[in-house]
Amino acid sequence: MSCYDCDLEQYRCIAAVRLSQVEDIIMPGRTKILFFVFFMLFYSGCSDEEETTRWGPAPGARKENGKPESLPGIKLPPGAEWSCYRGSPSLAGISDSVIPANPKRLLRKQLSSFAHGQIAIANNRIFAGCDNGKLLAVDLELGKLAWEFDSGHPVHGTPLVIGEKVYIGNEFGTISAISLENGNELWKYDTESMIAGSLNRYEDSRGKLHVLVGSHDYFLYCIDAESGNPAWKFKTGNYINGTAAVSGKMIVFGSCDGFLYICDLNGQKLGAANLEDFIPDSPAIAGKSAYVATSGGKVFRIELPGGEITWTYRAGEEGHEEFTTSPAVGKDLVIVAGGSGNIYCIDRETGQAAGNRFFKADSRIDSSPVLCGDKAVFGCTDGRIYIVEVPGGKKVWSYRTGGEITASVAVAGGIIAAITFDGQLFLFGRK
Repeated sequence: MSCYDCDLEQYRCIAAVRLSQVEDIIMPGRTKILFFVFFMLFYSGCSDEEETTRWGPAPGARKENGKPESLPGIKLPPGAEWSCYRGSPSLAGISDSVIPANPKRLLRKQLSSFAHGQIAIANNRIFAGCDNGKLLAVDLELGKLAWEFDSGHPVHGTPLVIGEKVYIGNEFGTISAISLENGNELWKYDTESMIAGSLNRYEDSRGKLHVLVGSHDYFLYCIDAESGNPAWKFKTGNYINGTAAVSGKMIVFGSCDGFLYICDLNGQKLGAANLEDFIPDSPAIAGKSAYVATSGGKVFRIELPGGEITWTYRAGEEGHEEFTTSPAVGKDLVIVAGGSGNIYCIDRETGQAAGNRFFKADSRIDSSPVLCGDKAVFGCTDGRIYIVEVPGGKKVWSYRTGGEITASVAVAGGIIAAITFDGQLFLFGRK
């Protein structure tokens, strides 16, 4: 759980106490009971209307020629998908999709809840986890809800799509496998604490699929993707907050104990790097190296499988930067978003800054950037989605959504998909 989540939980607790104090003053005894009964009757009478209207245009949605938005009619090319966190098991944050120079808004929809998590794109659908515990499947061609699944607890990570199944983890620590067709739960597995990150996948030498997920109970779990049976688990010294990266026969993941761990596909330790700092998000693997950012404003390159640190990049003045994001790793550059609102561009081989400060937003950035050719795409807590040139850092496009963006965007088939903290879903591309 990030510091942002902890602060939010604290505010919720304070608000609950204040409300209780007000109730004790103005509604003692029987009056409080009558008010509660009235509220429940009123709420139940409104529920059907809410159910039918929540998928209408979001508040403030633009109109074209004075008319509400029409159905998007989006049909992605075959194979166009963003089916896991950061787009691929290596978590490199790269899309080969060609995005337009000036994307147009194709869809804006209000979801049923606030949303911390990222979104997945597969089978011409958007999959989004929400704070109310729901997993939503949105049909891109029709622009409407195909189905929803209620996990019972907030879903913070990116849904993982493999074949005909969608996998999620929730705040209670439950992993669920869900039918892609109808949203029915196929199996579930319970860890001992909350799941803050996303699931990843790998295929063993026999072609058997497995899913990986880290928990706040200090374990990385490997589970049979078909049956839901546990295969193995790997213990660390603290919370696992991010997602495990997979490349070849190696699994790489960070822990809040300050170590980046490397293990094989059987859960046997190959190496580790002591970074002496919290690892709030996930590493990215490119070639024979892993790249990871820490909460103290450092970026590391670590050689695999031994865990040797090749270089360390320190962002800004010591102690004046915070990384809560995952790096995007291109052919020559590493792009990292900082809590100060800076985007940093680092030479992949030397660990030196590629030019001066790359880009500066007006607010903190908790959205991991995605590289699309010579462009980086990311959201910001100022409510904007940005596209900037790489490595120059020139802003070429931005869009104000009206809601904070803390989750990473998804990019597939020329479509940019983003979700705001207040639960608005946006799609951009060519008209």
